[in-house]
Amino acid sequence: MKAKILNIIIGFLLSIFMLSTILILKKSNFNIFISPYSDLKVIFYLSLLSILILTITLFFRNLTKLYILIIFISSILSIYLYEFYLVKFELRYQSELKKNFQIKFKNPDHDWRTKYQVYVDEIDKGNDIALKYIPSFFLNKEEEFALVGLSNSKTILCNESGYYATFISDRYGFNNIDSKWDKFKKKSDWALLGDSAAIGECVFSKFNIANQIEKNDKNLNVINLGNSGIGPIIKLAILKEYAEPIKPKKIIWIYIEDNDLIDIQNEKKYKFLTNYLDINYSKKLIYRQEKIDRKIEKIVKPDIDIKKYSKKINYSLHTDKFNFKNFIKLKKLRSRFTGKNTYNIDFDTRYLDNKKILIETWKAAVDLANTWSGKIYFVYFPEYHVFPNVYHERSSEILKIAETIFHDVIDIKKEFLEKEDDKLQYFPYGIKNHFNEKGYEKISKIIYDKIK
Repeated sequence: MKAKILNIIIGFLLSIFMLSTILILKKSNFNIFISPYSDLKVIFYLSLLSILILTITLFFRNLTKLYILIIFISSILSIYLYEFYLVKFELRYQSELKKNFQIKFKNPDHDWRTKYQVYVDEIDKGNDIALKYIPSFFLNKEEEFALVGLSNSKTILCNESGYYATFISDRYGFNNIDSKWDKFKKKSDWALLGDSAAIGECVFSKFNIANQIEKNDKNLNVINLGNSGIGPIIKLAILKEYAEPIKPKKIIWIYIEDNDLIDIQNEKKYKFLTNYLDINYSKKLIYRQEKIDRKIEKIVKPDIDIKKYSKKINYSLHTDKFNFKNFIKLKKLRSRFTGKNTYNIDFDTRYLDNKKILIETWKAAVDLANTWSGKIYFVYFPEYHVFPNVYHERSSEILKIAETIFHDVIDIKKEFLEKEDDKLQYFPYGIKNHFNEKGYEKISKIIYDKIK
């Protein structure tokens, strides 16, 4: 009876680890052995080792089996208990304590409210204001999906420098003075495409890249077509829907090192987005703004009772919640021993899967711009964290590919950050976030000098 129970336990554990290896192989498209940076590889080898130990255990005597099982299960539990400790206490406590201390020390007047609290406070005062619309939150809800936010509306951005930046959106929901659209063809026209770096996250409009570029030349009219939470395919869609009608001579395409491959992983799943890989496809959105506003107004201007939206819009410092998937994959523990940011789960697998569609998207963008003799300038942003991580392993390859497709390539890491001894002066409070006003100013000058 005792032997039977022990064998059932061993068989159950074997089944779990065998299933784990099969799922990992399937998820990685059997590229696990040639993906030295894939986080799944660690779990894969641990599963194989467990299968080997448990299989050998079957051939021992019952007492030995029992001892091996006790040691094995105790080891597994100890590992996960330590992972739990790292997730819930050590890493969060240390990182938040350091961040909070730096902010309080440098700015005692830092606005500690969440974005949700700012929205509620403004509504209570009778002010008309909207939350920022982030497309990536609504990819699986086509009926609520839009490329940009609410038009002609005061919109809340984020807070990284002590204040909540806001902007008045233009007639299409972008972060522009509305009159810019009337100036097209009267001035030298450029357009800026990108996500948070383009829209100018956490700074007032006058400090964003588009407006700072204009300071270099009074004859320039730079339309900002950026929005947070967009990847390469949505950028292509915006190029088609909002840039093609005005045909800018020069287009600045911002590529974010630690976002775009993740974004394209999600965007490629939806046909209403991949349709834009055909440059003749269009939904004529520039002529449908009233309908778009009606669609998203309930999202960005919800009733005061907006708890059901708060998980999506609340970016307070303490939103680091328990992630069961990452816990099972020992994310924090692996990052301790590898020194890598395991936020980049399955990076190599994702990279191999997405490189083809990334290239296809870029080529479609260039082909589209060529129809009106527009030129696209590719601007490569390194990850905001400045410090090397797995994305840097691919940066040279991405840049080489971009050089074969775009009119010109500007590497912000090479042209800017590598030349600076004190890189952190260009980030709020010297903390690794988006660039601050000073950082955007420096980048804008580099872009202007390269493509003027």
